[in-house]
Amino acid sequence: MSDDTDLDRLERLNRLRETGALTAEEFDAKKREILFAVKEPPAAVPRWLTWAFGIVALAALVGAAALWSRSSGTAASSSQGSALVAAAPAPEIELEPAQTAEVSAPSAAELLAFATSESIIGMTPAFLEQKLGIPKEKRPTSLVYDVGGCTITYWSEDDEVTTFFFDVARSCRVNVRGTRVGPDTTFGDILRRSDWGALTATCLANCGNAADPTIDLRYRATRLNNDIGISFSSDYDQSSDALSLWEKAVRQQRGLDEYAPTDDSDAFNCAIDPPENVERLATRLKVETVWVVQGEFGGC
Repeated sequence: MSDDTDLDRLERLNRLRETGALTAEEFDAKKREILFAVKEPPAAVPRWLTWAFGIVALAALVGAAALWSRSSGTAASSSQGSALVAAAPAPEIELEPAQTAEVSAPSAAELLAFATSESIIGMTPAFLEQKLGIPKEKRPTSLVYDVGGCTITYWSEDDEVTTFFFDVARSCRVNVRGTRVGPDTTFGDILRRSDWGALTATCLANCGNAADPTIDLRYRATRLNNDIGISFSSDYDQSSDALSLWEKAVRQQRGLDEYAPTDDSDAFNCAIDPPENVERLATRLKVETVWVVQGEFGGC
């Protein structure tokens, strides 16, 4: 029942009490009945319907929030877009470094081949220093280098290298005109490869004290080898026996005995064409020093 119906019933009860139709006790009992009567509860809503209404409400709330966020974000981005574009730094472009050809340093063998090449003749000492670096010794007309186990001396004249030489050794082996020359290389080994070389005695008699006489195997300068001569030299200790035999042969040719003074000393200097017995000994001589010379050999 509604509240209006309860009031109507209470008014009727009060009129009945006033008219004497109801006693005070009856009036109170009826009034309590009206006021404290248990009202029928409303019909219960199914649980699934409650969940459905909740899900729909939540979805509506999320959608509204997303729409509001999108609209506010669009407005903010449109208002700030130009400022961001203006303030943003230009992207850095990484440029690849220019590729340069790698120039590898020459190997020890390549450096030695250059340092003992006949092309050195005619170079300036300054250019030689650029190629070989700081010399071991330096004088106005000479440079000394240690290259590939070889000690090489360069002589210059009028600012051009005219001569260089080196001593062969276990640590110094050099290719000279197609022959690999080392401490065990003999004159015979070289002559078998190139037989036009000339066996030469630097001095047979009246040599003085300037230098010990030697026997050399010489390839003179020609147009074919760019006017560059090569000399393979032995030493006096090896050459002494062959030199004595050679001097004796020249004395006999000139009719001089062993102790007679030499009237024409030129015949005993820069001697060539040794007799057969001397040649056999000379071919067994081992190379001690290699000389590379521009033009004719000095002294002969």
